[in-house]
Amino acid sequence: MASVPHPRRAADPAEHRRPGRAQHDIGRVREDAHSPLAHIFAPPLPSPKRFWDLGRAIRSIIDEYPSDRKIAAIGSGHLSLELGGPRQFGETGPDPVFDRKAIDWLASGDIDAILENVTHESMSGSGNATHGFLDLILMMGIAGPEKAAYVDELDLFHTREMYMTWYPEGDSR
Repeated sequence: MASVPHPRRAADPAEHRRPGRAQHDIGRVREDAHSPLAHIFAPPLPSPKRFWDLGRAIRSIIDEYPSDRKIAAIGSGHLSLELGGPRQFGETGPDPVFDRKAIDWLASGDIDAILENVTHESMSGSGNATHGFLDLILMMGIAGPEKAAYVDELDLFHTREMYMTWYPEGDSR
């Protein structure tokens, strides 16, 4: 199996894994797979800035990858979320004010507002499982500080869902 090494980046995830094989280097991607994948897991919980920096490092690796293949970065996360707590089954998500701000920050690519307003403490205050928002910061980091090309949201009985797409080099559809 060949791998493409990359120089050390500013962001350093706690662990980088491929199925069946542990790695401690974000810069190795399987070339022998039909669709190369890099699985990233980052405990203990880093700061929002580290998630942003990791997203930017991933973007750098994507940009430098020696291929003309198109690469899609797909991720999931969530807004305010309460699991097993008193706000779990309210009429809205546990913190609709945070949800509205978070959607606006992500949609506009406003990383400065995110880093000024989002801390582990503020996320905990928005719901005991709101830390999944960090994954969305990472995904925005891959796209860069730019406006999302597609934004949709849905207010469900006890949570708010949102969907975004970024095309960092423009929408080529």
